Amino acid sequence: MLRDLNKKEVDLACLARRASDSQEFLSELVAGLSDRQERVGYNCLKALMLVAEERPELLHPHWDLFVDLLRSHSTYFKLRGANLIAAVVGVDADNGLERIFDEYYELLDGRSVIATAHPELRSRITDRLLSIDQTHHPPDRKDLIKGRAVEALGEYFQESENKVAILEFVRGQLKSKSPRTRKKAKEFLEEWGDAT
Repeated sequence: MLRDLNKKEVDLACLARRASDSQEFLSELVAGLSDRQERVGYNCLKALMLVAEERPELLHPHWDLFVDLLRSHSTYFKLRGANLIAAVVGVDADNGLERIFDEYYELLDGRSVIATAHPELRSRITDRLLSIDQTHHPPDRKDLIKGRAVEALGEYFQESENKVAILEFVRGQLKSKSPRTRKKAKEFLEEWGDAT
């Protein structure tokens, strides 16, 4: 089955529907995330992200595998793990993100990871970073996460198509209760404040 995914034109919506109806097929796609053929792994990721939009609870049992991808030496594997963790964190009642918090946000800070991200993945990461207030974390933790988010956003701000929203988010951090986050926001705005 995975051999069929090593092509440019794949019906991702069809794959997502099939995965939603078949746990066995969903598991095949999850296994395909680790495929050494870049296109296979990418198509598996895209199909699984479509599943996550409608039924993230189907993917949550694979959380540990997504964490393994996050810890991989491969930048592409890291991205796949990070995106799927972000996609299912809303149904994570086990506080899995809390356990890998530093690893996850260090990845988003990494210049090499962001620089090699596909544009549509970068857009998803931006959306997640800008919606930290909607997460279940306590307010003091959110303040710390926002500081990491400001750093991560600064890594690819110049290439971003969402500069206005990013700047608005960063300006909001000037009043953060976290001194580190306020400092990061100030540094960001000193560099990028007139970029719109």
